[in-house]
Amino acid sequence: MDDIQLLEAIERYLAGEMSTQEMAQFESIRKKTPEIDQMVVEHEMFLHQMEQFAKRKNFAQLSKQTFDQLNTAGEWDIVDENTTKGKVIVLWNKYKKSYCNCSFCWRIYRIVYFFHDHVLLS
Repeated sequence: MDDIQLLEAIERYLAGEMSTQEMAQFESIRKKTPEIDQMVVEHEMFLHQMEQFAKRKNFAQLSKQTFDQLNTAGEWDIVDENTTKGKVIVLWNKYKKSYCNCSFCWRIYRIVYFFHDHVLLS
């Protein structure tokens, strides 16, 4: 059996297009020959990766189409990269007080924990 016929047989096997007799014969060949079994496993992984790649590609294309439709309809504005840097500053100014309070509480906890374990228990 040459490589092309073997690959065609593997693809038919993985797709479930073999008759019961062919499938039983192919499975017995797989059990007897570890190289063929390895080829089946590798081909199955290859097909799975190709399927995942196609899904990612389709998702990227669908995302671009959706963005283009929203952009042309005026429902989505393209944001300049420079304008998003200000959002970090705004968020920091908004939440820095709670962050500092948490940080302060954490420091107090660590001091009490250290004092309890190292000073009182010594």
